[in-house]
Amino acid sequence: MKQPKNKPLKLTETFQLRQRESGKALDKKDLEAIQSRFLSHVSHELRTPLSVIKMYVEAIRDGMYDNEDEAFAKLQAKFQEFEALMDDLIEQEK
Repeated sequence: MKQPKNKPLKLTETFQLRQRESGKALDKKDLEAIQSRFLSHVSHELRTPLSVIKMYVEAIRDGMYDNEDEAFAKLQAKFQEFEALMDDLIEQEK
């Protein structure tokens, strides 16, 4: 499975790193900020392949591909990319 270049830290690792850097325990505001950044990053990473998948489906539906086998191969590759992102997300908190 292809790994992202900048694999994000697990949330718990992020909390621990932030505590070590600041020398103090994280408060609720810090935790909420970290969670917000994490969710923003995840939603962006998931939205990108979904947008491309949607584009391919619409192009196939509209008959824009002379070679549908090629179009379906590209679509399948994007589904695999999306699946890998989901697997990575699930694996992050194990």
